[in-house]
Amino acid sequence: MGTLDNRIVLLGAAHGFVINDLRSITDGSTFLYEREHELQNALLEGFAEMAFIERQYQTAYAELLTNGTPELPGYLKEIAEARPTLPASCVIELHAFDLSTYFKSFLLHAKGALDKLVPLYSYRYFDNLKQFSDKGERLIRALKNNKHVTHREQLIALLKKNKVLWIDRLIDMRDEYAHYSSLPAYQNFTLAGAKANQKLPSGISDFDPPTVVVGETRHIASEYLQTVKSNMVAFLNQFLRLCEFTPGRRPKHYLHCDCGYVFAKRSKQGKAPGKLILTGTLELRVKNRDLDYAVIVCPRCQSTTDTDLKFWRDEGCSFSSQHSGSKQ
Repeated sequence: MGTLDNRIVLLGAAHGFVINDLRSITDGSTFLYEREHELQNALLEGFAEMAFIERQYQTAYAELLTNGTPELPGYLKEIAEARPTLPASCVIELHAFDLSTYFKSFLLHAKGALDKLVPLYSYRYFDNLKQFSDKGERLIRALKNNKHVTHREQLIALLKKNKVLWIDRLIDMRDEYAHYSSLPAYQNFTLAGAKANQKLPSGISDFDPPTVVVGETRHIASEYLQTVKSNMVAFLNQFLRLCEFTPGRRPKHYLHCDCGYVFAKRSKQGKAPGKLILTGTLELRVKNRDLDYAVIVCPRCQSTTDTDLKFWRDEGCSFSSQHSGSKQ
């Protein structure tokens, strides 16, 4: 649950077009603590990477519509020479490698953005999920069994709605490409033989644009990417709002570091079963005493873990009010 205490990450965007989306994602949520900021930055960075790829696709698509490809004049000449004997049922496909590469990369990064949402849920509600696995079904099961979640039914309903709307089919395509290095659902610029026989193509605009089959419906690929990005912004925002990253809430407390080091254990025997027993020297650095917010410095890896001072006081630990760092 920690980050290096001597590292400050400032998240910026190379292009202004993504800033509004990033603000929309976090609108209504307030991230107060060190680990939250780290996880928030990871989520926004993942989304921004996806958004940049979508922009690259749209830019390359516009460039192709304006200028075609270097090989296109030769192809058009061959098509003209073959007229009008082209089989009406044949389909001529112009493979724009840059577009198909961007499209496939978008699928990978879209799944990555979903993966980076899950640790924020886990941090907020003391869970250990790290990825958006099994198309979100593991997250749904975790929500059903997590007693700390306040808006359980709303979160589950939100997940199920978006799974049907776009997530499941997106992940199906991502898996198809990631596992088999192919994506048959995606089709490049195409020209039907019947259409070519009727009218001599003069440029790439005479070809049908790249498309993708989603479920049983064929979509223009550029429009599909825009729709997924828009759906992603709305879903991430609604999910975070339901997780209640609200101002004034108490920090979380953890008894272990991400590296596996255990700070304290509950006694299972003796005169005081259930009493918290420290496994060694506990070093705390107070971040905000009004919020009872501090971080524990791990003696093994030196990373820091958010914690609640009130929790330790209630367990019988006391800390000096004269220093920003204390040991117990």
